[in-house]
Amino acid sequence: MTGPAAIAERVPVTVVTGFFGSGKTSLLRRLLDADSGKRFAVVVQAFTHAGDQPGLAIDSVDAICASDAGHLCCTVCGDPLDAMLQLARRRAAGGIHFARLLLETSGLDAPAATAQAFLADRQIAAHYRLDARITMVDAFDAARHVEQFRVVREQIRLADRILVAKSDLVSPAHLHSLIERLHAINARAPVMLAHFGHTDLSHLHDIDACGHDDIVTCVPAWSHDGGERHDALISSFVFRATRPFVAGKLEALMSALFQHHGEAMLRYKGVIEVAGIPAQVIFQGLQTQMVSTSGRLWGASERRASVLQFIGCGLPQDLFMQRLGQCLTHASSVH
Repeated sequence: MTGPAAIAERVPVTVVTGFFGSGKTSLLRRLLDADSGKRFAVVVQAFTHAGDQPGLAIDSVDAICASDAGHLCCTVCGDPLDAMLQLARRRAAGGIHFARLLLETSGLDAPAATAQAFLADRQIAAHYRLDARITMVDAFDAARHVEQFRVVREQIRLADRILVAKSDLVSPAHLHSLIERLHAINARAPVMLAHFGHTDLSHLHDIDACGHDDIVTCVPAWSHDGGERHDALISSFVFRATRPFVAGKLEALMSALFQHHGEAMLRYKGVIEVAGIPAQVIFQGLQTQMVSTSGRLWGASERRASVLQFIGCGLPQDLFMQRLGQCLTHASSVH
C-alpha cells in the first residue's frame, strides 16, 4: 500500500495516555459522545504484569461490543497493536467499518514504543497513521507523579496536546506552577484544561503527529531526562478466592490499609462475591479513593469467585493476601 491515495485511506489514530486516575476514560467518553458523524473503533489497554492473569480484561478482539452510537469497543490485556491489526484486517475484509481509532493506553504505558510502531511496523503503518497523542494530567497529583515516575514525564514529553483535569481541586498558584512545569518538559504541546473530559475537542483532531518532516518530533529522544531519577518499583499482584467476603469486612480492611499504604496503592480493581448479595460487586479505586457498585446477578449454575488486582509501589503482598483472606466467610482457596 503506497502512494498518496493509499496514505489517505489509512485510519487516523488518537492515542490517549496518562497516569492512573488522570481522566483518560472521561475524555474517551467525551470524544465518543461528540456528534462527529464518524464511527470510531476504541481499544482500551488494561495494565497487567508478566505472569498475571487477573481475568478482568478481554484478551481478544473477538469480544468487540458496539455502543449505542455504533462505535466498536474492545478491551485488551495484551499488546494493543495486535488488537489494532485484527481490527484492520476485519475492516479490510468488509466485516466492520470505522473511520477513526481511539487507543487508551494503560497508566504505565511506555509511549515511545507505541509512537515508533507507526513508523517502524509495516503492518501498522499500512493501515493506520498517528494523528495525535493526548496526555491527561491530574492537577491534584501531577507534581508528585512527575517527580516520582519517569513514565509520567515521558507521557508528557511525547504529547501533542496536554489536558489538565481536576484543576478545580487546586489553587490558581498551584495550577500556574504545574503548567510551567509541563511547558518545561514539553514546550511544543499546548496545555488545555479539561473538566470531566469536557474541553475544546476541535483542537484534538487532525494534528497529523507523524506527518512532519522532522521525525524527531514524533519520537523524541529519551536522553533528555538525564537519567538522574528512576521510577519507584511498581508491581502488581492478584488475589483470588472461591469463598465469599463477609459484608463490610473488605471496606473495613481497606480503610485500615489506607492509613499505612494509601499513597502507594496506585490502582486496584476487581469483581467479588459478598455473602448474602445475589449480584457481583464491582470494586475499584485509586489510592484512598474507593468505590464499589453492584454488577450483574450471579448465574444459577455459575461458579462464583472473587478476583482482585492491586498495582502499587512496594506494597507488602504477603500482608495484603493474608488480611484479604481473613475477610472471607471461612477458609478459602487463595493464590
